[in-house]
Amino acid sequence: MAISTGHGPDRSESGKARIYDSIAVLPVRNLIIYPHMAAPLVANRSGSVKALDEALQGDSEILILAQRDPDVDAPQAEDLYNTGTLSMVHKSMKLPPDGLHVLVQGVSRMKVI
Repeated sequence: MAISTGHGPDRSESGKARIYDSIAVLPVRNLIIYPHMAAPLVANRSGSVKALDEALQGDSEILILAQRDPDVDAPQAEDLYNTGTLSMVHKSMKLPPDGLHVLVQGVSRMKVI
């Protein structure tokens, strides 16, 4: 479960923070995405590609969380910070053999609860 803590379109009409029961999570190494920041990302890990595909098949929303240790290749929940950025995936392009290049834009800060 995650809660959006920022301002913007992710808030409900009543002005309260939006709570997500589930959302795709994209772990990133050595990078922080801030709200309103646009950045290109290359996903080569199968879990990352799967999370991006899930976001692209839905409403294009994804939670980007930084890894605590960039040397971990298959991060688990304890390997990620619990505060990240709710982001929108704007463009995507498949890369050979199984990679994905995307353009994301941060929407608001989000905390995993």
